[in-house]
Amino acid sequence: MVFAGIGWSSPDREKPTIDMRMVVVGIVVGVLCLGLLIGTGAMLYELAPFAMPVMVGTALARFASSHGFGWLVAGAVGLLSGAVLYFLALGLVAALRPPMLHIAALLAFSLPAGVATYIQLEDFTRTFPDKGWRTALCGGGALVMGALAFVQVLRGAGDGCEDDNGGG
Repeated sequence: MVFAGIGWSSPDREKPTIDMRMVVVGIVVGVLCLGLLIGTGAMLYELAPFAMPVMVGTALARFASSHGFGWLVAGAVGLLSGAVLYFLALGLVAALRPPMLHIAALLAFSLPAGVATYIQLEDFTRTFPDKGWRTALCGGGALVMGALAFVQVLRGAGDGCEDDNGGG
């Protein structure tokens, strides 16, 4: 007796059994992978506004390290310069009144986030056979993350700022 696709061909052989442990392990691993994917997306969303300060801080730390300072001093230079740049830029975004300058300051935060997202997605999609789809996916992800960083910095710059009407 032959059953198509089942895998046994005679009645004396044992029927294949499904190992329920493997089913449970597969479900658990699937749920963990889904959680990891959602967590990575949430982490990228939350860290997007910090792309510019991290890039500048890293560049200054490498500059300090290449000019003979130790790794501790170079790390402190990078950390402090990134933090100062972040808070200075947030204050600048909150204080600017002309809309074009306000948008320029917000773009200074969102463009590095888009570039970082493009680079990360390009690494993830390296195995895609079609370069067109790969470029479209990376570009779309970079646009979305840049826009999210723009909105997130705009929202963060408005925290704690008072209205012009004297309200709080």
